[in-house]
Amino acid sequence: MRGMLSTVAEHKPSEAQRVWLSKGLQQPGGKLPLFDEWGQKVSSRTVRFWVQVDTQWIGASIGKETLHYRYRPDGRDEDPMETYQSHAEDIEAAVRRRIAQGAREPVMLREFDLPVAP
Repeated sequence: MRGMLSTVAEHKPSEAQRVWLSKGLQQPGGKLPLFDEWGQKVSSRTVRFWVQVDTQWIGASIGKETLHYRYRPDGRDEDPMETYQSHAEDIEAAVRRRIAQGAREPVMLREFDLPVAP
């Protein structure tokens, strides 16, 4: 067990990540900006997020296609952040399962990591 814990970086979001995430607090619906402070486009095809596992913050992501395939198969042009927020509990539980199984950070979730939507 000890060896597994040492493979996961112990950290919280960096200052740059906190600044970027805090920008969503000032936007309608809490949406995050499309560009970072250097003018580089932030991918809208992937939702990146942090999950607390015990005392550690684990970086994770999930692609737009995975979100929609699993949770909104009939949806078109849905906002991946809205889908993530609607199913955050299940998605974050999937990250915790992957870490418990020995996955290393960052955890990239795929459709088979998530429960089938009812």
